[in-house]
Amino acid sequence: MAVSISKNAVVKIGGTAIGSLLSWDYSETDSQVDVTNFDSTRREFEPLNLIDGDANFEAHFDLADTGQDNLRAALGAAATAIIIYPAGLAGAVLTGSIIVASHTVTGGGLEDAITVSFSGKLSALVET
Repeated sequence: MAVSISKNAVVKIGGTAIGSLLSWDYSETDSQVDVTNFDSTRREFEPLNLIDGDANFEAHFDLADTGQDNLRAALGAAATAIIIYPAGLAGAVLTGSIIVASHTVTGGGLEDAITVSFSGKLSALVET
């Protein structure tokens, strides 16, 4: 199994990289339906095969960053393209479209940071 370090990770929204990226994560889930009937001795479930994903990341707040401008513009809009390069521009890539669900700016410590949460589905991991 190959191991990669995420310190060079890049996230692009609408083709533009998000500057000052601090962290990112992505998870996928599938819903299940209860198919238990009167003959069942235990509860039974089947997958719906309707997988959705959530992506979240944090970056330093920067009003001059075009990538962050794209994020703010995408809030409340139709799906936008997202590309995640977990180990930098060379290596594995997560691509797809995503709907921006929330945008939170927090601060008050030694540094100001922007926290942006996304929800949507990304396509499968593609090796380059």
